[in-house]
Amino acid sequence: MKEHFFRPTTIRYDGRELTVDEFFQRNASNMWGRNYVFAGHNGVEYVWKMEVDTVKLFVNDWRNTLVAHFHQRNLGLMHQARPAYLELFGNLDDRTVDQIIVTFVYVEKYRRECDNWDAI
Repeated sequence: MKEHFFRPTTIRYDGRELTVDEFFQRNASNMWGRNYVFAGHNGVEYVWKMEVDTVKLFVNDWRNTLVAHFHQRNLGLMHQARPAYLELFGNLDDRTVDQIIVTFVYVEKYRRECDNWDAI
């Protein structure tokens, strides 16, 4: 992933380089939202949904099947300490896992940047 100050951020994946706007689809209901939709190499459409402290990936259909869930690290103040991790669900091939990781890195980075802007 390349980030540019005056040019759009690009994502390199599967031998291609696309801008974020080309890689992720935005629809009218989500123009300013915190959801990112992308088409998997397998033809399945996925949506990353950003929440205050996590991101979750779903199949973008009427079932909304959970595919991935990011768990923040726990410092151990109220519960047992553990590192952050990305939990994947279902029978996923290697290319799909690669695509999930690439998109997760962008979406989580964006979510954290938004949190920093909200704190200012």
